[in-house]
Amino acid sequence: MFENSTKNQHFISVAEQRLNASNAGATGRDKAKIFSFEIVDRGNYIIKLSAQSEVKALNNLSFLDLYTFDLINIKDRVNLENLFQRIEQHASISTNEVLDNCSFDLEHFMNIFKLKLLNIFRNPYCIDFTLKCFDALIDMEPVDPDLNKYFLKIAAYNYPKEIMQCFSISENEYKKWLKIIFLLTAPIKKDWYLLDEMAKNFFLAHDSYHQINLFTYTHQSCLLSDRSFINLTSLSNFKNNLALCFNLRKDAFMFIQFIKEDVDALIREVYKDAGEKVAARFRQVGVKKLQENVKINKEADNLDILKIYNRHVIYQCHQNVFSASNNVLI
Repeated sequence: MFENSTKNQHFISVAEQRLNASNAGATGRDKAKIFSFEIVDRGNYIIKLSAQSEVKALNNLSFLDLYTFDLINIKDRVNLENLFQRIEQHASISTNEVLDNCSFDLEHFMNIFKLKLLNIFRNPYCIDFTLKCFDALIDMEPVDPDLNKYFLKIAAYNYPKEIMQCFSISENEYKKWLKIIFLLTAPIKKDWYLLDEMAKNFFLAHDSYHQINLFTYTHQSCLLSDRSFINLTSLSNFKNNLALCFNLRKDAFMFIQFIKEDVDALIREVYKDAGEKVAARFRQVGVKKLQENVKINKEADNLDILKIYNRHVIYQCHQNVFSASNNVLI
């Protein structure tokens, strides 16, 4: 489960980068390329092509032994790559199914959502965010003795100083981060994964309302951030909510908003001055929940929304954004 020979370890998978490839017709994992841009002026959304304008996905958004916590020999190591592969393997098929089919398939959507959550938490530019999200996990460890044997290696391993220097973290923070990712992705019980349960609960929780919008484009490209996502929570009109955007493919991105479902409070926020009367009417007819199932809205070629999305990707990225095209709508 933990032993393999993968040294170059991606925090955004090659499969996802291939969905944004500039040479879409290229076959083979090692052939896909993507345009790389550097930030010139973050506040004014100015970017320029990197010195090496097109980079191979195979060598991009990765770091040597980023998730390695023991070396077996010169070739083999102990890391989290096999656990990631369980989630990454569905990236291309599920993304294309959700975007290209009229009917909605919940399983394919959840495959995508799990991967996008994983990308946030395993992203080395989001370590501080991940530690804050999962501070309750930091002192926990697996009960299963076989899992725990590997888990304990995280604390014992002597990590390369280059990793801590590159991502501006302490060794203690790095170990805590790896432990959290381990607990999220390892099978804590037979076929039971904390990350999977977390993804389900976003949509199955009885006290939350969700809004999912897929935006697709015929002739424009959607940027991909080196942080893997953008957080729009602070811009929302609702209280107690979470609003996130994810690149899905070169021609599509997803906006998801989760709102704590206090029906009365939601109605007051939406209807403002008339909110109390509307809320009273809802109570009168016995409405206690506004949403029962996962629903998706699709919209094509809304260029104003794409500009907003691309600008937020530029503003929130660490230092690079990526695209299938060298001409980006900003």
